[in-house]
Parts: sequence; C-alpha cells; structure tokens
Amino acid sequence: MKLLLLFGLFIGSLALHQINQDMDTEWLLFKKAYNKAYENGNEDYLRRSIWEKNVKYIEHHNLAADRGEHSYWLGINPLADMSTDEVIETMTGKLIHGNTSTGSTFLPPNNVEIPSEVDWRQKGYVTPVKDQGRCGSCWAFSAIGSLEGQQFRKTGKLVSLSEQNLMDCSSKYGDSMGRANHGLHNGMMFTTKDKKNDYASSGNCAVLFTGAWWFNRCHNSNLNGKYLGGIHSYQTHGILWKTWKGEYYSLKSSKMMIKRQ
Repeated sequence: MKLLLLFGLFIGSLALHQINQDMDTEWLLFKKAYNKAYENGNEDYLRRSIWEKNVKYIEHHNLAADRGEHSYWLGINPLADMSTDEVIETMTGKLIHGNTSTGSTFLPPNNVEIPSEVDWRQKGYVTPVKDQGRCGSCWAFSAIGSLEGQQFRKTGKLVSLSEQNLMDCSSKYGDSMGRANHGLHNGMMFTTKDKKNDYASSGNCAVLFTGAWWFNRCHNSNLNGKYLGGIHSYQTHGILWKTWKGEYYSLKSSKMMIKRQ
C-alpha cells in the first residue's frame, strides 16, 4: 500500500507539471535521436514531464558553469527522460554493507615514484563510452573495459571488444546470479558444500571452474542463488566461492561449483 501511495504521489506531482508546447519539436527530436518509444500517451506525458525538468536543470547548471561556478557542463543523453531515482535503481548496483576487516594487506611498492594523476583516456587505453541499457550486464562492460586496456598495453592497438559475446558465452554457466563487487570485496561469500551434489558418489557431480569469475545480473542477486532459468532465488544452493588464503586477502583465485541440472 505504501508503494502504491508513493507512486501515486510521484505521478500526481508530475501531473501538476504543465507541458511546455514550445518544446514539442525538441521532444520529438530527442525521441528520434535516442529511439524512444513509449507504451501509451500517459507514459509519453510522464517521460515528457521528466525530460522537461531535466532540460531546465541542465540549462541552469550550464549557465552557472559559464560563470565559473562549476568545473563541468551537462548535456542531453538517453537518460534525460528518467528521474534520478530511476537511474540509480536501474543503472547502479545495490551495495549491502557487511562486516569488514579494519586491517590492510596492501603493501606499497618500494622506490616507485607515483604520479599525481593518471588519465588512461589520454594515454589511449580507453574506448568510447558504451551504453549497457537496462540489461543488467555491468559485469561484462567492466570486464571488457579492462581487457581492452590490457590489450592496448600489450599490442599498442585499441580494439573495441564485444560485451554481447561474453553474455552469450556465459549463459550455459548461469546468467542470473552473482555480484562481482561483493565477490571481490568479501561480501556474500559461501564456503559450504551441498554434499548431495558435490561428490561423484552422488551421481550428480558439480562442475568445477577455477579462476576469477564475473556473473551477469549483478543487481540484487545472490551467489548462492538459482543458476538457471533467469529467476533470482535466495533459497536454492549451487555456488562454492572461496578466496585464496582467507577472506581478508586480495582475491587471487576462486572456485565455483555448479550443480548439474
């Protein structure tokens, strides 16, 4: 009931916003430029209202930037018809804070002069910005970005690699589980075995993969969740996730055990 009430208040506040008909042409150009198509007139009105508010915000910000009040300028992009809350919900991960060690295992290098700043874009390591949309594929874009930079470092050639290729090839291992940030930062790790499935004598052995693994659908997923079918589950067991030398060491290797279907 609270959710419906809040949503109603949100829509109601937007309904109070009067559409600026002088911006009709700009709105049509925006939808054409970013291939926007809405389900019905009500959604179009809602998106138009949000878009106009964002356009006004951008204009005010850029005027202040021209006066030297900001160090950057803003512009219209495909997210301009989304509210801030929507962008946060669909484009960012949900971080669950847990108990972490107050100690540190980082050992600073000796006799190394560290520059005050490094911009890998200026050094040619970074491909143009890509858009993952709403498909929950942040793991693929993060991994590909790292690979592109390392390939440039090795070969001197900057090649834009395919995130879609990673997603297509990972589906048979389960594309509905895991949170890379938690796996790499000591969160949501599991070290127990399902004895009914993890041994050869059971006739249903787990498949063992070794290495640092990234998983699709990193929003609100659980490493101990269902691994096939595209449905998140916090009750079915299928993952064994371990770090090298214990949980507070940097991730050196990991093991993933997946039940056969």
